[in-house]
Amino acid sequence: MAVMDGSERRQGMTDGIAEIRRSLLKNASYDPRFEAMASKAEALSYELEELRDEISSYADGMSFDGPALDRMQSRLATIEKLKRKYGFSVEDILAFAEKAKSDREKLSDSENALADLNKQISSCEKQLRQEGDDLFQARLEAADLFKEKTEDILHRLGLENSRISFRIEPMEAISPSGAASVELWFSANRGETEQPLAEVASGGEVSRIALALKSIFREKYTDRTVVFDEIDVGISGETGLQVAAQMGRLGRMGQVFCITHLPQTAAIADSHYFLYKEEKEGRTVTQVRNLDKEAHVKDIARIFSGDDTSEAGMQAAEEIIRKVKGRA
Repeated sequence: MAVMDGSERRQGMTDGIAEIRRSLLKNASYDPRFEAMASKAEALSYELEELRDEISSYADGMSFDGPALDRMQSRLATIEKLKRKYGFSVEDILAFAEKAKSDREKLSDSENALADLNKQISSCEKQLRQEGDDLFQARLEAADLFKEKTEDILHRLGLENSRISFRIEPMEAISPSGAASVELWFSANRGETEQPLAEVASGGEVSRIALALKSIFREKYTDRTVVFDEIDVGISGETGLQVAAQMGRLGRMGQVFCITHLPQTAAIADSHYFLYKEEKEGRTVTQVRNLDKEAHVKDIARIFSGDDTSEAGMQAAEEIIRKVKGRA
């Protein structure tokens, strides 16, 4: 309404139209067209008055609730504050509220939740103990067969009087490896009592025991490559021939890689690779060369008699190859 009625600082539309009409009438004596314009201004003035009355009537019928507006503005301000803290939309705020409500209910019911967890733990412990007991019994049943197979291989590897056993003792606590401790006990000679392997076995005996165990596992896992890193350390002579022959038997069941300095082991190889070091551009690098048949014999002669590639050395190397291949 201030636009139509005006204010102390600004003239209203009604007064403005009236002033325009008066100005047009004053100039009508100079040009009759001004009188026609004044008539239009008068008609416009009547329409403006009518419009003013309609707006005034409509405004009188409205009720303004100041407190309600304050409440609405306050709520909008609260929503904007929540957006800054919990998300960019009302949906984000409501989702956070739902999650907070769920978390609160869980905390309120923490005693029951704890009881359920304890029940689950108890059930898992019972199942774990049962499976540990099953594994313990399975180990006891397998121990005798494992002992028989291991000793059979050890006897063929030159430990004719050796004995080996598996001491399986139940444990109160369950570990990742089960509910029992397993220890290898060993005796290399007749008349000697078995003792823990780690305390009594020599380096050569440990090498042959490891080979025997690998051989047993090989019977089941034929699709895997077996790798030996100087497993023949500490042995030589006839024992070396026996170990090499066992390597050959393993090789017939699947691929075997063996790093060795023993001529008997090298002699059993189907493929012989020679590893050596050389300096390149100021750095030492390791190289690998696949040896042909002649180089294979020469390298065995080198290992056997110290760089002796004479005719006698070559004959000795060929004899080692013949003996090893005949036993495998």
